[in-house]
Amino acid sequence: MHLAPSSTMHDVTCPLCANSTVALLLTKVNFSATLDGEDFVEETQPLAAFICPKSHIFFLRERDIATEGSPQFAA
Repeated sequence: MHLAPSSTMHDVTCPLCANSTVALLLTKVNFSATLDGEDFVEETQPLAAFICPKSHIFFLRERDIATEGSPQFAA
């Protein structure tokens, strides 16, 4: 698994343990859902995946991530 440092993502904290040391996973998920055959969300939502030191994995909408520029991905 490749992790990118989150130095520009100073406002991201783990919603499970409130740890502010998180890393951006090198993946993006396009989320959509239906409920009883109807769209649960109006449009597909691009989500970024994060992990904290306690191995909690969580997702945030890309547009809600407070950054100082674009995330820097590490290979």
